Amino acid sequence: MEDAVNALQQYYGTVTITCFAKISNLSVNGSYASAYINVIVVITAGYYYDTYSDSGHLYLQKVSNSWKLF
Repeated sequence: MEDAVNALQQYYGTVTITCFAKISNLSVNGSYASAYINVIVVITAGYYYDTYSDSGHLYLQKVSNSWKLF
């Protein structure tokens, strides 16, 4: 993705990447958790516009007072 953004930047100048994430179905079991995520990424540069979307499960583990992806 970095190469694509660099190419867009050379041609159009400023490149904007916007990411939207919706997290649902969060389940916590002690120090472990899972959630479902839907992600939409929007890339714009000049007249260029593209979107990418994906979804899947996230798995987390509590480490001290923070939740970390694993």
